[in-house]
Amino acid sequence: MSKKKKWIILSVAVALFVILGIYFFPPIHIPTRITYPYDVTIWCGHARINDYLSEEKEIHIPKRILGFRVTFIEDFAFEDLGTDAVILSVPEGVNAGRVYHYESQCYYRLFSQNEAFMHEYVGDEKKVEFPSEVWGYKVTALSELLDSPKIEEVIIPETVKRISFIFYGCKNLKQVILPSQLECVGERAFMGSGIERIELPETVKEIGTAAFQYSDLKEITGLENVEYIGARAFRGTPFEESMEGDFVCIDDVLYLYRGSDTEVIIPSTVKEIRGAFYKEENYPYPIEVKKIFIPDSVTIISKESFSGQDGIEVYIPETVTTCEGNIFGPSSKKDGTIVTTEGSIAESYAIEKNIPYRIITKEEMQQEMEATKKRQENKS
Repeated sequence: MSKKKKWIILSVAVALFVILGIYFFPPIHIPTRITYPYDVTIWCGHARINDYLSEEKEIHIPKRILGFRVTFIEDFAFEDLGTDAVILSVPEGVNAGRVYHYESQCYYRLFSQNEAFMHEYVGDEKKVEFPSEVWGYKVTALSELLDSPKIEEVIIPETVKRISFIFYGCKNLKQVILPSQLECVGERAFMGSGIERIELPETVKEIGTAAFQYSDLKEITGLENVEYIGARAFRGTPFEESMEGDFVCIDDVLYLYRGSDTEVIIPSTVKEIRGAFYKEENYPYPIEVKKIFIPDSVTIISKESFSGQDGIEVYIPETVTTCEGNIFGPSSKKDGTIVTTEGSIAESYAIEKNIPYRIITKEEMQQEMEATKKRQENKS
């Protein structure tokens, strides 16, 4: 073999080794003197921007660095520039944790499907209208805080499908125009806000946990189209307080116990318990109870439904097929006890979660419930 052929074979082998290394070996950090003004890591044939090293504030993020396509930007890559950064363009298909958009005064999360989630608003306007698009990425969700107590009115673009956390604590907020294709008002979306009236579009099918909790909500329309309402969605609002009775239900789901009896017999019209006995220090309901008798009509008990209830006994019949997460929640100081029948889902759940439990017969459960009912009748 000639010397020239040997050099060709060696060169090809080295090139293949480098290519294989780039695509299959661990991430390679490139010296910043080569990639300036960016600190870059090459991994699986793509470039990841770790940090921006220049003080230049007007930035076009490149499509490629050293020939490798930019597909990821670390959360705080441009953090040193703060709100002085003016990012003029971002290539398609980039995942980014936190990038500031100068015109809308917002930080966004970017996704490779060319979608953007509004992550944080840092302006101080009284009226805010969010854009439907940033850098060619469609804004489909508002997912974090509007960190501004001044906001009174918000217009959300038609592209947004989901909102969550976004208006948490905005006490001056009075008006929100929701997009006609909104699908979900997510967890804590309006919690503690000043919103009093809201109109849900027909497309909203879900309201998340604590979505309106402790807000000023008095009136909500479009609720009939919603398929799922999370625990404590309306806790502490004028809207919930206007509902009558000790058992606050929406469509056979029990959301709050407002009675004064410490031994509770849940009505047989209830099919699901969703956070109804979740106790918090800053709200008078529910009170601390000792026993809860669940009727045969109930099939689902959601997580944290008895959170904050210390040393409670919950009588769970064999008809309950689902206990979600930890039904006693994280805030109970004294363990609760499940009272159930042998071979039930509740027994398996108690064993799996290491929850204290007691086995009785179906007849004994009925007898204990009847005795409780008699005590309540004699008291009244």
